[in-house]
Amino acid sequence: MKDWMLEASCQYVDPELFFPAPQDPGGSWGGAQAKARAEAVNAAVQVCQSCTVQAECLAYAMSLGVRDGIWGGIDLENPNLIRKRHQAQQRRRSA
Repeated sequence: MKDWMLEASCQYVDPELFFPAPQDPGGSWGGAQAKARAEAVNAAVQVCQSCTVQAECLAYAMSLGVRDGIWGGIDLENPNLIRKRHQAQQRRRSA
């Protein structure tokens, strides 16, 4: 276990919360399934929002090549969010 994990807001939360059903790549999901997934993602992100180690969490997942789940408040199935978070972190470091 990494030291930063001891500070994570999610350490006492059911890990299943952070692994909602995968997105439907074919677009065949009905509105109810898509809505349920969005609600599950939002619930996980809520836990992450108050966390002080979001950057470490996301970096850890990226270093392992993880491609699913919610890490550092980001749904890893959404590459646009990952790119935006990475760019924001780069701007903060160079400021």
